[in-house]
Amino acid sequence: MTVGVAARAAGPRGRWRAVDVRAALNLVATLSTYLGSAALVPAIVALVYDEPAWPFVVTGIVVCGGGWVLERLTAEHGGIGVREGFLVVALTWLVAAFFGALPYMLSGDPQVDRPLDAFF
Repeated sequence: MTVGVAARAAGPRGRWRAVDVRAALNLVATLSTYLGSAALVPAIVALVYDEPAWPFVVTGIVVCGGGWVLERLTAEHGGIGVREGFLVVALTWLVAAFFGALPYMLSGDPQVDRPLDAFF
């Protein structure tokens, strides 16, 4: 590798390009607000079947609220590239798993009330 190629690959600051975490978190926050609003569907089904709907409503509020706050905190961000895409996918899977586990933890069922049992 010649000096010119290494300088171009390193970028304008002389370092290798790192992941833009702020841009990735902004996209994860946006996706989590949509994911949190999806909690309305099981809440409506729970109401139809005379089941408690509050775990789904609380989950939706927590995930939408957290996503909204994180989206506002990371409002000024750069573009999303391949590196940020990998981080977005990994973090979105974790948020989705947390979102799926939260109603179980809130329901009070002794079989899945521990966080790890509800998560897995």
